[in-house]
Amino acid sequence: MFYRDLISFEPVEDVIKLNESGEKKTAKRLVSTYVVSEAMGAKLTHRIAANLDMDNPGSPKGIQIVGNYGTGKSHLMAVIGALAENDDLHLEKCEDESVDSAMDSFRGKYVVARLTIGASFKSLRDIVLSAIQDQLRGKGVTFDVPPMEAVNENTTVLAI
Repeated sequence: MFYRDLISFEPVEDVIKLNESGEKKTAKRLVSTYVVSEAMGAKLTHRIAANLDMDNPGSPKGIQIVGNYGTGKSHLMAVIGALAENDDLHLEKCEDESVDSAMDSFRGKYVVARLTIGASFKSLRDIVLSAIQDQLRGKGVTFDVPPMEAVNENTTVLAI
């Protein structure tokens, strides 16, 4: 008898491709394999869920994910995006059920745009807004972005 006959391991995916994490099958796999530590559970509950909750009386804020190479930043972002888009996905590998319940504040309430930014002469504004425009169009939502030369400010452009 061999150890492989007794124990089954899933291979570790060393690179999470965020652009592919929007596919339902991939999103489900990434959420189901995400292991939530106690410290991450607190961050998910008190920082991420609170800031993505549109009904929160405070103003929602941006979230910046920072960490060293190989620490799970892409997996975390893929999980947050998958939960934000899909109301039927849940954190299965989380011992504290209140953490998964906290995700209900934003679960399935967003359309997530995923993009990779490479070397370009385009402005960051044009890169981000054109990606949002293209991805929303693919989901049947019309969002036209005027060129920077045609606007005096961006607040009204982004007020959808």
